[in-house]
Amino acid sequence: MVWSVLLLLVSFGIIPDRSFAQALSSALGATKLDGLKNFSECQNQVLGHREHLIGDRLEAKLAISTALKPEEHDIWAAQIRALQQVTASRPYKAPDEKNSQRYFLGLTNDEQVAINSRHTRFTQEVNLACEKKYGSMTRYSPNADHSGQARYEQELHDNMQTPIDISTIEVAPLPGPYPKLRAQMQEERRATQQASRQAVAQTMSSCTDGAKGLRMSIMADKMQQARQYEGTFGQRARRFRSRYKSYARCRRQKT
Repeated sequence: MVWSVLLLLVSFGIIPDRSFAQALSSALGATKLDGLKNFSECQNQVLGHREHLIGDRLEAKLAISTALKPEEHDIWAAQIRALQQVTASRPYKAPDEKNSQRYFLGLTNDEQVAINSRHTRFTQEVNLACEKKYGSMTRYSPNADHSGQARYEQELHDNMQTPIDISTIEVAPLPGPYPKLRAQMQEERRATQQASRQAVAQTMSSCTDGAKGLRMSIMADKMQQARQYEGTFGQRARRFRSRYKSYARCRRQKT
């Protein structure tokens, strides 16, 4: 419990005063406090990782964005630099404070999902590595039972998320760096809906034409069968008349 509280204090940047630190040092020992600091610093490896993933993806898209105007290209380039400069000690600083999350304009939904999944997996890997190296206060007690920590580390390993490979997503050029107006979004939505309706109508027309062809084919088969039946019936009738005539002649000859 004490370990969790201390970790929260360090994580949120709440530095205890000297008297409090001395009290903790006396209660826990300097080695344990050093372990807490090391654990916190180990977890800091994840800071900036997500921003770097976003920056790298935008950089790949900018390289093929030949339709951008020079000023639009410069805006995206500045955005990419700001993302790639983030570290554990240097937080993200947006080039344009009025649009601090402009980078979302350059990412599709699939790209965002893939980046988030990769960052989640990296965070899980770092957390497990830090737990194995610095986790649990029982590691400072040679005679303590370490089975609980081992089970916890195994749970962390078993629950790791499988990341989405962003390389499977096509790299497309970046759009303009300015948010779209409501009228533009409505027009794009109408165009998408119209295209969808046209595709459905074309599919229905193809199905209807196919059904017509099938109906005509069935009707032709039925007519062919009817003609074959009529031909067979006529042949039977002619054979019957021929036999009847032969029978009638035989009857007349007997009489």
